[in-house]
Amino acid sequence: MSIGYIWSVREGWGKEAFDKIRSHYNYGYNIARRPKTGDVLVFYSKKKLIGSIPVDSDSRKVTYEDSKKDPDVRNWKYLVGLDGSRKVVFPSPVEVKNVAGDISILKGKKNLHNTCRFSPKITMEEYNLIKEKSKKH
Repeated sequence: MSIGYIWSVREGWGKEAFDKIRSHYNYGYNIARRPKTGDVLVFYSKKKLIGSIPVDSDSRKVTYEDSKKDPDVRNWKYLVGLDGSRKVVFPSPVEVKNVAGDISILKGKKNLHNTCRFSPKITMEEYNLIKEKSKKH
């Protein structure tokens, strides 16, 4: 069963870099989370959910070989493969406050980053709700 994750756009990476992902992309990060193939990452920036990308290869620890191939990988502890060809850029970014009451991990929380930093999992029903809200605004 697939699940979703609410995931911040990396510092210095920006929405522009998110927009440019077109095919397989190894996304590096440092906090231990374990997305698997078939899961979906919903990215946010500045308290707005901007789009989603399906996971096309399970997360794993960065290896020495990874670092040799790509020096930028040295900055990260984990990699997850993303399928940029199936990326969804929301037609209208969804303000988190507009879905907070409908997403269980966000209910009653004030700090989006701290809430999603360690426990960012959402259900696929919640993910579909976010997609619907992006079409209505």
